[in-house]
Amino acid sequence: MPQAEYFMGAVLSAKGDRAGAAGHLQKLSDPRTVRAQCGDRQDADRKTERSERCPSAGLPVPETLVVETGEVMLTTTGEAWVPGGRKALAAIARLKSVPAADDFFLEYCRAVSRETSRLNESPTPGYAAALQAYIGSVAELMDLGERREDRTVITLSLVDGEAQEKAQRILALLGWKVVHGERAVTIEPGDQAIDGPRQQIFQALGIDELAMQETLEAGRSFQFEILSEEASLAGGAAWGPLLRGFLVLRGGMAEAFISGSRASPGPTPG
Repeated sequence: MPQAEYFMGAVLSAKGDRAGAAGHLQKLSDPRTVRAQCGDRQDADRKTERSERCPSAGLPVPETLVVETGEVMLTTTGEAWVPGGRKALAAIARLKSVPAADDFFLEYCRAVSRETSRLNESPTPGYAAALQAYIGSVAELMDLGERREDRTVITLSLVDGEAQEKAQRILALLGWKVVHGERAVTIEPGDQAIDGPRQQIFQALGIDELAMQETLEAGRSFQFEILSEEASLAGGAAWGPLLRGFLVLRGGMAEAFISGSRASPGPTPG
């Protein structure tokens, strides 16, 4: 994913890791890497060549990542939303541990770049689909629950028609469905293509799906929580101009990194 490599290069450069940033931008011109648009590839080649000629100067970073204060150039750092909290997103993104808030998006982007790279000979099957399903479902689930400080509480019930309708909406986002039988209303895993990736959300959020099934079918309500946290992001709000190509980005930067799409900026002068 060329955009993921560009993101990684920009983030590492903003954090002062010039060697790491150069490595990711060099991958953009590797013949084995998936072909990017001509403009993006030429831009990457120019930045890499400039970095090799003058390594002490550091890699050029998109201008939107830097703010000027007099004669001093400062990289900005802001906060970005972590859908479901760091522990859950780290789990679905297959990070080996849960990074601290200061390094979370750096490690997250590294994992995405590694798993989606054409140079990876043993990628995790369905990685991107599961991550995108998780981010999309978490964003929608938070609109269906009760906000309580740093978390959203989701309540499921099959007690009546209205509750069953809401339960169907929630369960669909988790890859399950409500089944209306002759004698009782039950729930079970869905069998649509999107349901497989969504069913991985249970483990990431720490939800016991069997306990959920037993509780609901016994006529009781079932609750689970979704955390809402933030983590540091080099560049902060300055990433905004780079994300204008997305019509919808409910999952914030976490979604942008996995979606790729048009987030990569075009050639810059110089």
